[in-house]
Amino acid sequence: MAKGIAAVIEAPAKELNVPEVDKIERMRQEESRLIKGVFQDNEVKGGTLKFPFKKYKGDKIVTYALTDGYEYEIPLAVVRHLNSGCCYQEDAYQNGLLTADGKPLKNPNPKKKHRFNFKIAEYN
Repeated sequence: MAKGIAAVIEAPAKELNVPEVDKIERMRQEESRLIKGVFQDNEVKGGTLKFPFKKYKGDKIVTYALTDGYEYEIPLAVVRHLNSGCCYQEDAYQNGLLTADGKPLKNPNPKKKHRFNFKIAEYN
């Protein structure tokens, strides 16, 4: 299996005016743990995804570049984003069906289509 290096470009963070809350700090520490796994691009096999990421106020914006099929070690927050936040509803509307006022009929049970996955190999 090929190994890749996530390209990291850091932008300066803004100063926080409000004191940190313990709960948020614990969540930040939990989600900053590095997770080892393989990135999968379900749309473009062999493709590269480049995206900026920042979860908490005061964090720096970090730009990741991940290539399909390569192994990376990235923070848990980024893994969660890739596995749950990068999807769309495949069957949002029922084909050709219209409501009484002529609008497309929405599907009551649309399927989520995941664009990207991060298969966890090792949980540090």
